[in-house]
Amino acid sequence: MPGRLVRMPPATSAPSWWRTPRPGLVVALLIATGLEALALWGYTAIGAVSLMTGGAEHVGIAVALLVCSAGGAALMTASVKALGYAQAWSRGPLITIQLLAILVGVSLLQAGVTATGVTVIVWCVLVLVLLFSSEVTRFTGMRGPESRQGPTPG
Repeated sequence: MPGRLVRMPPATSAPSWWRTPRPGLVVALLIATGLEALALWGYTAIGAVSLMTGGAEHVGIAVALLVCSAGGAALMTASVKALGYAQAWSRGPLITIQLLAILVGVSLLQAGVTATGVTVIVWCVLVLVLLFSSEVTRFTGMRGPESRQGPTPG
């Protein structure tokens, strides 16, 4: 019949990111990596303002750093979101970012910026420990050595 409204049943949707149940260590990891993502976005914003106001001494280098920091922040944000949904692929980029950040911390130590360098290194090691914890690996569906099937010793 023309002009008649048809009621459709409500669409079923995936569970809300905020309502997904998670173990405590996963929540701690989400908070830690979320703060890192926010810090990267903040660094990107500061770099963009510096570039636009003429504060950059070498424009080409500033643009390259801006593009890299924006890409890293976007990857980190996507990985944190995927980790919240228990997707196993999220751990790889987060591990890589932590290892690269440890290298930044070491560079800061070598440049004499000791407090910041130590803070970065300790934070990244903490995040790596969380990433490799059994709660997080179980949450993301990774199986440990105890789940492998094989011949039992005689």
